[in-house]
Amino acid sequence: MWPVVRCAAMCLHDIRVAVGAAGLVFPGAAPDVGAAVLSSGGGLATLSPPGLPSGLGAVDACMDTCALGGRSGGQEVLSCAEPCAHGARWLRPWLFCHVSPRTEGGSLHLPMLSPADGVGRPGGIRRTFQRDPKFGPDGRRRDAFSKLLLSQPPVLTVEGGSAHRTPAHPQRLLHHQRARQKRHLGHRPRFHPLRHGFDEWFGSPNCHFGPYDGRAQPNIPVYRDWEMVGRYYEEFPINLKTGEANLTQVYLQEALDFIKRQQADKRPFFLYWAVDATHAPVYASRPFLGTSQRGRYGDAVREIDDSVGKILQLLRDLRIAEATFVFFTSDNGAALISAPQQGGSNGPFLCGKQTTFEGGMREPAIAWWPGRVPAGQVSHQQGTLMDLFTTSLSLAGLAPPSDRVIDGLDLLPAMLRGRLTDRPIFYYRGNTLMAVTLGQHKAHFWTWTNSWEEFRQGVDFCPGQNVSGVTTHTQEEHTRLPLIFHLGRDPGERFPLSFASTEYLAALGAIAPAVQQHQKTLVPGQPQLNVCDQAVMNWAPPGCKKLGKCLTPPESTPEKCSWPH
Repeated sequence: MWPVVRCAAMCLHDIRVAVGAAGLVFPGAAPDVGAAVLSSGGGLATLSPPGLPSGLGAVDACMDTCALGGRSGGQEVLSCAEPCAHGARWLRPWLFCHVSPRTEGGSLHLPMLSPADGVGRPGGIRRTFQRDPKFGPDGRRRDAFSKLLLSQPPVLTVEGGSAHRTPAHPQRLLHHQRARQKRHLGHRPRFHPLRHGFDEWFGSPNCHFGPYDGRAQPNIPVYRDWEMVGRYYEEFPINLKTGEANLTQVYLQEALDFIKRQQADKRPFFLYWAVDATHAPVYASRPFLGTSQRGRYGDAVREIDDSVGKILQLLRDLRIAEATFVFFTSDNGAALISAPQQGGSNGPFLCGKQTTFEGGMREPAIAWWPGRVPAGQVSHQQGTLMDLFTTSLSLAGLAPPSDRVIDGLDLLPAMLRGRLTDRPIFYYRGNTLMAVTLGQHKAHFWTWTNSWEEFRQGVDFCPGQNVSGVTTHTQEEHTRLPLIFHLGRDPGERFPLSFASTEYLAALGAIAPAVQQHQKTLVPGQPQLNVCDQAVMNWAPPGCKKLGKCLTPPESTPEKCSWPH
């Protein structure tokens, strides 16, 4: 049995800073039920390498946390190890796992499939695609399959507030929602969280990259609701030399204060908490620096674990634990280019973040709902982050919109009653459909790691891993005869099935119709990433005049975006 990430290691991969503690209220939900989502952005690893301290696993990027809070009950929960012991672990049907001897109750950590970097975060209401030019950066045709692009963040609507919100569901959807920290769904006004269903926002529209000089590029702003309250590396310092930053503690306090306010007002809530401490450049606050055996990355994981524990303890203290559903996960696998000091491990799985191999797409996930989600169970249901939207509606007693195709699956039958649903999972890289899993089979229509140019510069998404004809530095097309792997027998995607085998033909016969049906439901959308322009960056965000922080933008020079990944 392969050790899967330990609870404390459930970190984040690639989440840009935008904390979301926006409270979403579900009128008509189960009596007095609240909700919270905890998610890690930056890449959760699925393996605890040898030599890690107890409870510390391999994770690597950013973390998102969502919590629904209500008004009853109580359950002792002290740290991330608690939901592992008392909640449900998520496994794909072929995932290897083991019981951690040091975790109370012998907890398992489960990976969860998730499209990386924002394409498929919770709330997948609309699916759009853009037919880009028919050739990729290497001059080869890339239009064998339609291309998916979320042209703007999914919309969740509530009544009230000053912002215009496009209805995506009846106004009775929610009472109060809050987003905390990294959002990474666009920084321009039309993408603002308060225009898309959230009532409050504290955080940033991107990760904590920098520092920048304010002339060639501005430092990234941090917002409270509509206005910026400072910038990273300025009002929110990060010491790149020592790795010290107090940001996780800032975001933790924001989340705790939000939950207390909602409970005092007796309001159900939705909290989206997305810290990015484990996204390079990794940081931790002073009490956690130097406390792990995994460098700054391990220090950041320990602080996130401690923070999750404090959130769960507050739910217990307020006696709303049994009325609160908490889901903890990440947005992609470990970023191996940052390992080992600033990144995690993906264990037996192939490659890492930025790829559509299993190492880049699998994350652990924990569902926690005392008294409702049976303690210690392991689910073999395949899931994606888009499922959290549909699951949240189900928790609220609402049906998803019927005028569009919703990719998300309601996970409650799997979590509460153990009912499994066989469904395809589509892997996109940029706009291109790269692979599909159905059951235990995975079909690759395109394989690629990264370009030779990047690789020669030392950028390696698959360090120490080489599968001939698969981990290539040229984009290899397999649309006529996909490479198919049985992930139960071969989780590392090293041995493709023979094209002539009956197993291959049966798997292809099941996957091909699923792809065709998927393509029929795609809706054309407006591309948002085709044109880049430094002049539209965060030079003068709302609120900058009050702080004297407005910067002069450069002359607008739109150009085609370059994204070599």
